[in-house]
Amino acid sequence: MALPADIAALATHPLNERGAGLVLQCDDGELAVMRDMFEVVSPFFGQLLSSTEERVVKVNGTTREQWLLLLSQLYPLVPRPELTPEQLGKVLPVAHKVALT
Repeated sequence: MALPADIAALATHPLNERGAGLVLQCDDGELAVMRDMFEVVSPFFGQLLSSTEERVVKVNGTTREQWLLLLSQLYPLVPRPELTPEQLGKVLPVAHKVALT
């Protein structure tokens, strides 16, 4: 099933284009994300990024779709997209993997 347009558009959201600072290398491609936000919301990324200037992080076992769904809930979007139970099932393993707070 394809992502809803509002969630798919996050790949080119201004927050990613101007303030990215971090590229996630997923199993199916790359996705630019806000480094500062990831340092704050994830103990995993906070520890990893505070000890390096690395701009690219390999996130094995994850897909761009999973990260875009997760970003739809992290970024300050109005209105915030509501995820379906199927989408939540895709996002929860990633959130658990990086221990989002």
